[in-house]
Amino acid sequence: MGRDKASLPYQGRMLWEHQIETLRESGAAEILISGPPHGVYADSGYTIISDASVNCGPIGGLYSTLAKAAHGHVLLLAVDLPHMTSGYMKCLWSKCLPGRGVAGFDEAYEPLTAFYPKELLPLLESHISKNEYSFQKLIAEAEALGLMATFPIAKEDLGFFYNWNAPQE
Repeated sequence: MGRDKASLPYQGRMLWEHQIETLRESGAAEILISGPPHGVYADSGYTIISDASVNCGPIGGLYSTLAKAAHGHVLLLAVDLPHMTSGYMKCLWSKCLPGRGVAGFDEAYEPLTAFYPKELLPLLESHISKNEYSFQKLIAEAEALGLMATFPIAKEDLGFFYNWNAPQE
């Protein structure tokens, strides 16, 4: 895309601000931002967590955030999913159990709006140490270990997962 998606305009504000509001509406007890400390959200007052392992993509951000989160689960919400709703995130949360996260799937897992348990940290460490950054493989393995549950996404909910990959979107 050539620019930080967090700074894209959306409904009169930046995309990251829209996502923060969606998280607030969902009842999130703690909001952490995974990204570089100099990002557009630098003066937001939110805790910003840099990736402990660089060049790992979103897996590195999830690892660093899970390691620092005060709660047993972290909801990963990608900044480029502006159609995700607080209601859908509440539905996801209702499917979580202690020590078990949840992700939906359509043709593949939808890892960028999913709940991950702290118990996933050793598996994340293992994947990072092997330079394995695929969320699809991570969630499949976590599901086999009982750390994640998955469920089919209803057709009417697929639009929540439409992500922006170009400024005109």
